[in-house]
Amino acid sequence: MINDQRLSQVVFIDIQEKLVDVMIKNEIKKVIDASTILIEAAKILEVPCLYTEQYPKGLGPTVKELKSLLPHPPIEKKAFSCLDAPNFKSHSEIKTTNYFVWIRNTYLYFTNSISFEIFR
Repeated sequence: MINDQRLSQVVFIDIQEKLVDVMIKNEIKKVIDASTILIEAAKILEVPCLYTEQYPKGLGPTVKELKSLLPHPPIEKKAFSCLDAPNFKSHSEIKTTNYFVWIRNTYLYFTNSISFEIFR
């Protein structure tokens, strides 16, 4: 069930300094503000959070505003997909092989709820 905290997890993917620097400033502020609220809510609800960093040596660390709120070190990756990162599944507290359902549902949510096109 999606509302069961034991089966839930919040994942922040690659919200890093050098990536943020090239984004529209007012839009990234919205992302950081919403992420901050989500982290705080996850703490209250005892839903675990984890986060990734895409090649942090080149792209820098996760933005300070979020990194200071996140309890664990990041999962470093060089693959674009989190699922291709060797440590992602071992760090995930959701012990399932149904990642495809998670990704599919995320994709469907975006395509059905937000008016933009996801390119494949």
